[in-house]
Amino acid sequence: QIKDIVSMLNEEKSAKESELHGRQSGSLGWKLSRGETDQQDDVINGYVYSITNEECEKGSIQIEYNSVVDKYLRNGIEEIKKDGWIDRVYSCSNIQR
Repeated sequence: QIKDIVSMLNEEKSAKESELHGRQSGSLGWKLSRGETDQQDDVINGYVYSITNEECEKGSIQIEYNSVVDKYLRNGIEEIKKDGWIDRVYSCSNIQR
């Protein structure tokens, strides 16, 4: 029994696919009133990815963002960023989580 309890405490938690998405229901007004989002102006960061010679020769580039861990991956390699998710955004509006 103690083995079972210890194994439960040491069990690595991983996010389910359903947990990787933010709230998708409720009006903007309702979310604002509950403090789940704030109404900000559109963000224009202007970030543009520069394609490397290798990516050009390959003919593809893969950009991934994982909001659970706040990390970008470029072709499977973690990108270094300084300002969170917004660091690699060209522009956005009406972003909520």
